[in-house]
Amino acid sequence: MVSDHIFGGGHTEDKIRYVKSYLEAWVNVFKNQNYERIYIDSFAGTGSRTIETGAAPLLGEEKSFRNIDGSARIALGVAPPFDRYILIESDSGKLGDLERLKIEFPKNKIEVIHGDANVYLKGLCRDENWNRRGGGSWGKRAVLLLDPYGMEVDWSTLQAIAKTEAIDMWFLFSIGGLTRQAAHRWEAVEDYKIERIDRYLGTDQWQVAFYEESTKDLFDNSERRRIADLTKLNEFVRGRLGEIFSWVSEPIPIRRHDNNVLLFSLFFGIGNRSERAIAAAKRIVTHLQKNLRQ
Repeated sequence: MVSDHIFGGGHTEDKIRYVKSYLEAWVNVFKNQNYERIYIDSFAGTGSRTIETGAAPLLGEEKSFRNIDGSARIALGVAPPFDRYILIESDSGKLGDLERLKIEFPKNKIEVIHGDANVYLKGLCRDENWNRRGGGSWGKRAVLLLDPYGMEVDWSTLQAIAKTEAIDMWFLFSIGGLTRQAAHRWEAVEDYKIERIDRYLGTDQWQVAFYEESTKDLFDNSERRRIADLTKLNEFVRGRLGEIFSWVSEPIPIRRHDNNVLLFSLFFGIGNRSERAIAAAKRIVTHLQKNLRQ
């Protein structure tokens, strides 16, 4: 049976493999530590997805689909379990599926949040008591999957996440969206696209980093053209994230399987300033990059 949440292809499974493997390692690292463990899924969808499989069908052939577990369902199946699961979704039509996860996983403490992920996450980061307190009460540690369809995440949200110093973040950055918005000719980058990129990257310095005045022609005309290729775009994004997180991984490329087009760059960022925590995160993520990359 094909679900109502049809999105993605093999590249969706690539992302899930990395996140699942990290969650399995993370819960084992923290299982004997005195922290409340929280999983946060910021664009949770329905908990499962139907993806298109195989190459593009020939004329007259039907597309083929299959169901896969989404990130929320994957997280709920990890052992030992998290203490809390926070599933955020803005589409009211998907909330029923998320609520049914409470029935399917009755032993798990699941909170389904209907709202804008940027707004909710900033409130959560501000209001939760992340640091360990005296009297035997727990501090909190979390893994966050920031998994938008496009460029919906605000830089101010990333700042709030990093400021907690308690959240490990997997961020599916829309490198494909950035390349579309940042056109090759500066004159083609409309004002609303400039505002969107400014909000996404938290700066207007990308305009200097990405573009350069071209050589004048015989008529003394010149134009600004984008000089940054995908490698330079990813380096800029990683550098920006590195300004607010303690450590940021090299981007993991998430490509379409049928044409190898780069859609997303999957970044990992840790806010914890502890050298021990950073070393552990580096060890896990580097291992995943080495062993899961195809």
